[in-house]
Amino acid sequence: MSTSITQEMNTITLWNQETFDLMTAYDIGVMDATDDFPFAPELYFARHFDMCQYAAGFASVRGDSYLTDGFLVARETPAIEDDHEFIRRGGA
Repeated sequence: MSTSITQEMNTITLWNQETFDLMTAYDIGVMDATDDFPFAPELYFARHFDMCQYAAGFASVRGDSYLTDGFLVARETPAIEDDHEFIRRGGA
């Protein structure tokens, strides 16, 4: 009795550097979500703003999740300067 094992190969799209340079962080998030790649903005970006844009693109395809929410909420969190203005005006 013989058994055969069939392996399925994943198709990977390769991007050249010029194409990748023209893409925004949002576009890369959309690309990863469309290609069923995991949510991993830290693989591409070091700046928090870019990670938030990646998360917005990813969420636009797959919807909000507990992974993207942290970045999407952080993007809308007031800056420390807003807190200083709130205190300067007397608080609540």
